[in-house]
Amino acid sequence: TLDINEDEAKELSDDIIEKVDINKAGYIEYEQFIKASIDKEKLLEEDILKYAFNYFDIDKSGIITIEELKKEYE
Repeated sequence: TLDINEDEAKELSDDIIEKVDINKAGYIEYEQFIKASIDKEKLLEEDILKYAFNYFDIDKSGIITIEELKKEYE
């Protein structure tokens, strides 16, 4: 767990959403998550990416919301 306060967590969450949410829907779709997760030097295995996405997609809705990112920092 990161040692940051609520304001820092909100700022970090907003920054992540802004950078990854290409279509500005207010949430991160699986495809956007994969694109943001790919290391330019090597591609990650799909099962690892799926695991990482599912870790943040707490309600298993298929999207990562700002609220779910905030929960990670609580």
